[in-house]
Amino acid sequence: MQRFYNKLISFGNFLQPLFLVAIRLFWGWGFVMAGLGKFTHMHKTIATFGKIGLPVPLLSAYAAASVELVCGALLVLGLFSRLVTLPLIATMMIALGTAHIDALRHIFEDPHAFTRQAPFLYLLICIIILVFGPGCLSIDYLLKKKGTKEFI
Repeated sequence: MQRFYNKLISFGNFLQPLFLVAIRLFWGWGFVMAGLGKFTHMHKTIATFGKIGLPVPLLSAYAAASVELVCGALLVLGLFSRLVTLPLIATMMIALGTAHIDALRHIFEDPHAFTRQAPFLYLLICIIILVFGPGCLSIDYLLKKKGTKEFI
C-alpha cells in the first residue's frame, strides 16, 4: 500500500506543472477574450455597468476590460502570475457583487447557482494560481531560476 501511495504522489507531482500551465492557458485566454469583448463592445459594456450600478461606468468599463486583457495575457505567459491575480480577484469579486448579486444573495439556499457563475470559476482559478504559483512552465519560473526575484 505504501508503494502505491508513493507512486500516486509521484504521479501527482508529475502532473502539477501540466495542470498549472493548462489552467493558466485556458483561463488566462478566457480573461483576454472577455477583455477584448468588453473593448469591442464598449458602448454596451458601459451601459451594462451603469445599469448594474457601478460608479463611473465609463471608467469602470475601461478598468475592467484593461485588467482582464492585460492580466489575462500575463497569466497566459506566466509572467508576474501571482501579482496579476490580485486585480483579477478584485474584478471577479466586484462582478459577483454586482452583475451576479442574486446568486451571491442565495449562496446558502442554492450554492450550485453561485458556483456556476463565470466570475466564481475565474475567481477560483485566480486563487489557485495565487496559492500554488504558475508552475515551472512559466516565465516566472525561468526568471526565478536566473535569480530575478523582485516580483516572483
